[in-house]
Amino acid sequence: MKALFLPTPDINAAMMANLLVPWCNTPVQSFQNMETGINLATLIDGMHQDIFFDAQKKWFQIGSEDLKNIGQTRPNGWPESTFTSISTRDQWLICDSRLCLTAPFWQTNLKPDISVIAYSEPLACAVSLSQTWRFPISVGLALWEYYLLSALKNCKNQKAIFLSLSKFHHDRSLFNRLFAEQLATFGYAEVDTLEKLESVSSSILSAIDVSNIDTTEFLTTTQAKIFNELEELDLEAVTNRSLSPQSRDLLRHYGDLRAGYERLKVRHNTVQQELYSARAGQANPINEETPLNAATSELQNLSQESNQYVEVSVQVQDMQQLEFVCSKNADILTTLQEVLQNPTEYTDKLLFLNYGQNGTQTLYFPGSSLLGINIVAM
Repeated sequence: MKALFLPTPDINAAMMANLLVPWCNTPVQSFQNMETGINLATLIDGMHQDIFFDAQKKWFQIGSEDLKNIGQTRPNGWPESTFTSISTRDQWLICDSRLCLTAPFWQTNLKPDISVIAYSEPLACAVSLSQTWRFPISVGLALWEYYLLSALKNCKNQKAIFLSLSKFHHDRSLFNRLFAEQLATFGYAEVDTLEKLESVSSSILSAIDVSNIDTTEFLTTTQAKIFNELEELDLEAVTNRSLSPQSRDLLRHYGDLRAGYERLKVRHNTVQQELYSARAGQANPINEETPLNAATSELQNLSQESNQYVEVSVQVQDMQQLEFVCSKNADILTTLQEVLQNPTEYTDKLLFLNYGQNGTQTLYFPGSSLLGINIVAM
């Protein structure tokens, strides 16, 4: 079997790809640091990075347009050997959450026999994303909804099967039977499938236990309905759903904000390294091969570049003052100023800040809690 594996964007759902080993061999996993020792994983990850770079989006952002056409106009610009090395195999399984958004590109270029959509419970997915990527629970739920609905739409006219991690752990016999029935439609004997599935230990797939949590406190009505419809395999109902306005607004606001911080952090670290190098050069004798006027010119250029940055102090209610460095034209400054001017409009909107050494710590707070900002040129 040649298959694309489209899991919700949490590690636990992705691990379900291991269930396909008897039919597809070892899955090529290229997301969330899953080491496989296969060079193809690096190539696939690089191609996905190109796809999202072309769209000027991160994987956690809402696409300006559907990503399904991204890359199809220039597949020859990427290594043809990647497609050849995969497609010529008798069996393969590519597992990557980003396939939920980019599946049509891979379906066109690799022509898989089947697509597999695997999903966790929405809250379990959100908790996993919070632990792995430090996303707020509400954002994790929105990503679960966005990726799952995208996967369903992109595989609407494709041969597909559906795997529920919740069923695997809570109703194993039903999971095995449904899996066998779905594979049977592709010519695989149910008895043989059941024997292989029954030999799989439950420990092969980890799960985040949310059984003791009242999910109604977190899930929206739409998310609860999507999960229930999938559990009942009511595919027509869930495929016709659109991303809810709440999730769309949350991902657009939060995703753009976080993506901006990631870009700023990279630029800030680059400038800091250049400043450190310049200061180190001042502390040492000038290399005989470097004329004095050349060294002076380089420092002047670096100084002019650093002048494009500002130090920002942010005061949030009931919290210590936070400080960071960013471009004086950074979008985040415009956002913070807008929040200060219109606090009531941001009461239910979440802001995100990286802080601490190298931006390794994260703070989330309602926009209405922002008390003031102070900006000083560097």
